Order: sequence, then structure tokens, then C-alpha cells
Amino acid sequence: MVLYKSAPWWVFSFAVILCAGILNAQEPTIQIRVPARDLTVGDPITLSVSVTRPADGEVRWDPRGQISFPLELLGWERSARPLDRKWVEEEHRITVAAFAPGTVPIPPLRFSYRAPGERAKELRSEPGSLRIRSVLPDHPDPWNLPPRDIKPPVSPDASHPWWAWISVGLLVVCSAGFFYRARQEQLLRRKCQPAPQASLEEQLWRELQKARPLLVEGRIKQFHDRAVGLLRGYLQEKFQVMTFEKTSTEILGAFAQRTPNPRQLELLASLLGFSDAVRFDQRLSTPDPNTEFLDKFQEFLLQGGASVLRMHPGVPPS
Repeated sequence: MVLYKSAPWWVFSFAVILCAGILNAQEPTIQIRVPARDLTVGDPITLSVSVTRPADGEVRWDPRGQISFPLELLGWERSARPLDRKWVEEEHRITVAAFAPGTVPIPPLRFSYRAPGERAKELRSEPGSLRIRSVLPDHPDPWNLPPRDIKPPVSPDASHPWWAWISVGLLVVCSAGFFYRARQEQLLRRKCQPAPQASLEEQLWRELQKARPLLVEGRIKQFHDRAVGLLRGYLQEKFQVMTFEKTSTEILGAFAQRTPNPRQLELLASLLGFSDAVRFDQRLSTPDPNTEFLDKFQEFLLQGGASVLRMHPGVPPS
């Protein structure tokens, strides 16, 4: 009898087929569905990946490093529904977008499957592709467009409309007028600003300088009369010392009560004594009395400018 016609052969064949079916039935399967509609650059595209696995198994997907340019991952959702007691259908909805026209390949997506008590296995989907249309108008050769398709034609002798030239001219004139008026107002404000008022000492020194030509002309008495008059007016206005029809001694006594500065009192005594000697034709012992008089007069004014801070109205002298 031939072996394949014997009963043990049939039993052996049935057992092999049954074992293979059982082994294959425990392995998960994976399918991917790609949309067939027209797609353009930037449209969201949903890739549906169905994984049929045993109910006690686990499927995981790690998107890192699997989606690359020109595709960009936008989102990912997962859902599962039982088929029977032993099998579950798990669906992964992966949303991507393509950012380049043409045929865009879809790489195989790698999933990790782990059965209880076993090591993890890798599941791969079948590769695919998408046809992506550009958002720009179709052209037979987009990299070699004629100039008329790049920018509108411009005639070399085309002139701007007349109203544009008038607008530019008015803008230039108005700008120039604005800056000119601002400049004139600035100069006018500078002219109207009051000049800083000179101090009383500066005014007195200027008046004394105006009388110096009397020294050059040899009219010494007239010069000292003018200098003493200015000095008396300064003492009355600055220190409220009454000098009208007062002698030099009386003026010195009143001034001594007004100033705490002994140097200033000494200078005033020297100036009044010098003027009295000149007016009464007394002999002077100094070789250049006029220069010494002017130096002491100037020092007296400087001392007065300093002491006036301490002689503020309402504050008694120390």
C-alpha cells in the first residue's frame, strides 16, 4: 500500500495543517489605508492603520523618527473594538500633511507588538505613496517660466501719471516750508530770550571801566569823584548803608555794623582814604596809586559778592 493512501499519512497531514493554522492565528496582522482623493500641498491627510491582534496582546506606536520631510505629523488617535473573545481590531488614525508637490512616498510605519510573557515584535505596514498637487497654477515647466509669467510687462518708455509728479512736488514743497518755519521759530525764540542779568558788582565794575579814560587824560580828581560816587551808591543799594552827606568815617562805622568781613572793611577804608587824599591834594606814598586803587576796588567787589550770601535780607550778621 502507498504511504499517502494510508490512514497514518492523513492523520499526520491533518495534524501539521492544524498546528500551522493555530500558530498563524496567534500572529497579529496590519493594514494601511491611504486616501485616494485629490490632495494639495498643506491639506491634512489621514492614514488609517488597522492592526488585528489577540485580546491579551499590546500594540504600541512611537512616531519619533518615522515621519520626515516632506511629510509632517499633525496628530494621532487610537481606538480599538473587539472582534470576538480572542481578537481585537485596533485602528490608528495618523494625520499628516505634505509640503511638497508631486509623488510623496509613505515610508513603512513600525509598530511594536508584545504578547504576554514574550518579547516585543516589530510590525511593519506596507509602503505607499501620495499624489500631491501644487497650490500654484499648473505649468508645463515651472522652473523655466517666461518673463511674462513672472512679472507684468513694463514698457521702457512708460511714464508715470501726471498726478504722481504733482503729489511728489507738493510733498517736497510742504516739507521744505515746515522745516523753514520751524527754523525761524527757533531763531525767534533765541532772540526773545532775555539775556542773563549781570550782578550788581559786574555793573559797578563796568561803570568804573568807562571812567578810566579820565586817568589817561590826567583828570585824576574827576576819576576819583566818579569812583567814590559809584562806591557810595553800591554801599547804599547792596548793604543799605546811608551814604548821602556822610563822611568817610561815618560810612565806615555804619558799614562795620553791616558786614562780618574784616578784609572787606579794610579795603573800604583804604579806598575811601585814597580818594580823600587825592581830592584834598595830599601826597601819596605809593609809586603807582591808581593801579593799586583799581586792584583794591576789584578785590572789594569780589569780597562783596561773597559776603552778600551771608548778608541775606532777614538774617542778622554773625
